[in-house]
Amino acid sequence: MKNTMRVTEELAKFACKLTYHKLPREAVGWAKDAILDCTGVALAGSQEEAGKIMADYAKKTAAKPEAGVMASGFKTTAAEAALANGTMAHALDYDDYALPNWTGHPTAPIWPAIFSLGQRQKISGKDLLLAYVVGFEVGARVGAYLGRGHYESGWHPTATYGTMGATAACCSILKLDVTRTRSAFGIASSEASGVRQNFGTMTKPLHCGLSSRNGIVAALLAEKGFTADVDAIEGTFGFGKVFLANGDCDPARSLKGLGKSYMIVEHGISVKPYPCCAEAHRCLDAILFLIQKHDIKADDVESVECRTSDMVPAIMIRHRPKTVEEAKFSMEYCMAVALLDREAGLQQFTEERVRERKVQKLLTRVHYLHLPEHSGYANMERYPERVTVKLKNGETYAQEVLTNKGKPGNRLSREELIAKYTACAEEAIPRKRIDRSLEMLDRLETLDNVGKLMDVLCA
Repeated sequence: MKNTMRVTEELAKFACKLTYHKLPREAVGWAKDAILDCTGVALAGSQEEAGKIMADYAKKTAAKPEAGVMASGFKTTAAEAALANGTMAHALDYDDYALPNWTGHPTAPIWPAIFSLGQRQKISGKDLLLAYVVGFEVGARVGAYLGRGHYESGWHPTATYGTMGATAACCSILKLDVTRTRSAFGIASSEASGVRQNFGTMTKPLHCGLSSRNGIVAALLAEKGFTADVDAIEGTFGFGKVFLANGDCDPARSLKGLGKSYMIVEHGISVKPYPCCAEAHRCLDAILFLIQKHDIKADDVESVECRTSDMVPAIMIRHRPKTVEEAKFSMEYCMAVALLDREAGLQQFTEERVRERKVQKLLTRVHYLHLPEHSGYANMERYPERVTVKLKNGETYAQEVLTNKGKPGNRLSREELIAKYTACAEEAIPRKRIDRSLEMLDRLETLDNVGKLMDVLCA
C-alpha cells in the first residue's frame, strides 16, 4: 500500500478548518439542491413500508426528544432520528447519486445526520450547508482513496463512504478539534459496513440510516474523549486495507487539491427523475422517448433489447421481481412498466403494480445485449446505452442515450426540482406545510435554527 501520506489527519484538518465563508458559491448551490431533493424524497419515503417500520421502531424506542422523525409527529434522540430518517431518505431509491468517487448516494447518509444533530445543537442554516459540503468532500475523498475495487468486491459505498462522510459532517457541527476528529474517523471505520447483496431489499435503505446514526455516534463519542486509532483510514489494518481486497489505495488521489478544489463542484451531483436504480435511467430515457415519438403501445411490442455494459445487470440484479424493492433493481420491470404507463414515477413503483399480471408478462420480453467494448466498470459511462423496441408487425425503433436526465451534464431545471419535491411531499404532509418548507429550504442559508424547518417537516 502506497502509504506515506497521512490521509486521516489531512481529512480531519480539512473538516475542522473549513468555514462557510470559504465555500465556493457553486458548492453551496449544489448543497442546497441536494438538500431540497433529499428532503422531499425522505418525506415520500416515510410512507413506504420500510419507512413506516423504521418510524414505528423509533417511536417505540424513543428517548430524549432531540430531533424529529419525518412526517411522524414525534422526536427521539438525534442518533435514532437519523437512523429512521436515513432509511426513509433511501427507501424509494429516488435520492441523488454522485460519480466517480462516491460510486453511490452521498446525500441520503449525510442529510439525516446533519439535520438530526443540527436540531440537537440548534445550528444555523449556514452551519448545516457547511457540514454537508464537509461530509460530501470527505466521503468522496475516501472513495478516491479506495477506488473502484471497493464497489466491485461487493461493498456498498453509500454505506461505507457514507459513514465517513456523515462522521465528518457531524464533527463539523460539533466543532471538534483535529485530534478528536481523527478519533471519530477511527470509530467510524469500525462502524462502517453494507453489502451489495442486499440490493432490492429493505436493508439497502437501512444502510443509509445506519451510516447517518453511526456518524452521529462516532462524533459524539469522540467529543467525550472516546479514543480510536488516529490513522484508521490508512493504517496497516485500517479502513483502506480492510475494504479494498488488494490494499492498493491511493492517498495522492485522495488528497489532491484538498481545500483548494471541491469534488462537489468538479463532478457535481445527479438528481434522479425516476424512483429506481440509476442504472436503469439511460434506458428509461430512451424507451420513454421512443414511446412518445412513435406512439408505441405495450400490446404491440414483441421484444425490448437493452444494450448496456455488463455491469448493469450485475447491479440490476432482480430479473423477475416480486416486491417493489426488487422492481427498483429490475431493468425488465422498468422497461415493462414504462411501456404500459408511458411514464416511470412514484405511481409505477408500488407493490400492487409490481404484482399485476400484465406487468409480469411483459417484462419477460425484455432482454440485455452486451458488447465487448462496454465491459467493466470503467466503460459504463464511456459508451451510450441503446434501447431497441421490436413490434409484432416487424417495425423496429431504437434510441441511444449517453447522458441521462438528471446528471450534471443534463440537470433537472429548478422547476423540475420543485415539482419533484412537491410530488414527494404530497405523499406525507399537507400543502400548507409543503409551501412553508419550500420557502425555508429556498433561503436555507438565512435560517438561524434549522430546527424550525424540521418542525415543519416532522410534525
